[in-house]
Amino acid sequence: MIIEVFFPTVSFVTYIYSGLYVFFLDRGSRLHRYFLLLCLTFAFWSLSLIIGKATDGLMQNIADFTGRLTFLGATLYAIAVFRLFLVMTKYEDKFKNKVVFNIIILLPPAIFSAFSLLGCFNSNDFSDPWYLSFHIYLNVYQLITIIMIIVWGIRSKYRRHKMQAALIVGGAFLVIIIDYILEFLNFADASSTIIVIWILFVWYAIVKYRFLSITPATISNDLIALTKELILFIDVNSEIVIANNAVQTLLQNHDLVHKNISIIIYGYDMLMPELKKIINNGDGEFICRCNLRSEKNEKIPAELIFKTVRDSLGDVIGVMIIGRKIWELKHFMSLYKLTPREMEITQKIIVGQMNKEIARDIGVSLNTMKRHINNIYNKIGIRSKVELLNLLIEFNLVPSQNIKNILLIYDK
Repeated sequence: MIIEVFFPTVSFVTYIYSGLYVFFLDRGSRLHRYFLLLCLTFAFWSLSLIIGKATDGLMQNIADFTGRLTFLGATLYAIAVFRLFLVMTKYEDKFKNKVVFNIIILLPPAIFSAFSLLGCFNSNDFSDPWYLSFHIYLNVYQLITIIMIIVWGIRSKYRRHKMQAALIVGGAFLVIIIDYILEFLNFADASSTIIVIWILFVWYAIVKYRFLSITPATISNDLIALTKELILFIDVNSEIVIANNAVQTLLQNHDLVHKNISIIIYGYDMLMPELKKIINNGDGEFICRCNLRSEKNEKIPAELIFKTVRDSLGDVIGVMIIGRKIWELKHFMSLYKLTPREMEITQKIIVGQMNKEIARDIGVSLNTMKRHINNIYNKIGIRSKVELLNLLIEFNLVPSQNIKNILLIYDK
């Protein structure tokens, strides 16, 4: 009996450790929470076996009840696996009516959970219709999950995803083969123990390839936290993964992680095409002068540099954003009494745009554009673009980086 209890106990500890390890990598990640939930269902399954084996022949009522809980654990793990990989592959987002979808996928496990607690599975005999239907349910969910991961791995353009899919599917097939060999050798109770092999495959994918989500460990935490520059890191879906102290303080918002970058940039729709372009191309950078949105919806002028970041496999994992608040902009506008439109035109002139281009961008005629420029020159007291450039350099309002692609975005 010691051997029969020992292996489920080792599995139980492994499941708990693996789940908590991944969860604490990034507690805010939905995927990490689902992985923890999956590990807890496996741990529940193993614990039921431990109690059942320890009480077998001594307290038969308890042993019988834990036998039912064992089937319940197996029932729950199938749906936990399915839900985890639905979220990971983002196939869940393809269903518009998520309420109906969730009812459909949760109904079978709910039925089998009830049957488990009622003691409908009284044997490990495939001639028992309930036991047979239970295995059909498990196999269908496992098969759909495996197909889903394979398709995701094949379609993904990222080598990291392909390696993760290979690890997960390879580990799953290995466990399924071992499980059925032991099943027909009358070692049915070993299922919850050998699945720990697959959990270790997934755990390795997490540690080796930063599976499930990018965490601040990808980049030096200390460097990011201490720098006075604004630093953000977003993943390929424009979700904020890192926002350093300077960003959180400036925007008065300490709850930015896992939010979309669009919530803090006015006029994000104008920026989005360029952002998608550098992510899809796998390389590139650009400067954006825009207004950041604070927690109180205040507009904060800033200059941001966007640059793609690759992992060790060469896959684009996101975009690093380094910026600074343009402290001098409001002072310059106030000093020379420039309107927001005149300031917008001024900066477009500085980045090299011709009068025709500026007129087209802001939707005015060329003559109106020339009148705007004359008004700017008269207010500032200058006569040429060269004088304007020199003055803006003194106010630190000229983009300092040698990057050709510069976006000027102003929310009207």
